[in-house]
Amino acid sequence: MKFNKPDSFLGKEALLKQKTEGVSRRLVMLTVTDSEAHPHGGEPIWWNNTLVGRTTSGTFGHTVGCAVMIGYIGCTETKLVTMLNTGNFEVEIACRRFTAHVTLDAPYDPKGLAVRK
Repeated sequence: MKFNKPDSFLGKEALLKQKTEGVSRRLVMLTVTDSEAHPHGGEPIWWNNTLVGRTTSGTFGHTVGCAVMIGYIGCTETKLVTMLNTGNFEVEIACRRFTAHVTLDAPYDPKGLAVRK
């Protein structure tokens, strides 16, 4: 995005602020392998016993064979890279915490390599 154009546009100030300060939250993909996890969306996301976000949606992913969720994680105090490298994520579903794998990539295996094992 070129900000030095003569014409302004809606949201320009917000984008300039994000460019200088960085984003306050990131969209992530979560998977839970526990068969008792049945997410629907709105579940709290915990990292090191600290509430860091909420899921926006969740369901059972038949292709990947586990619960799959999308959610936002706040990453203002701790860098997201540090959080992802450390792990220790949990998703609270029906008052029970489940260990979650969090990534920026989709959990789907488009080449089908996992199926061919």
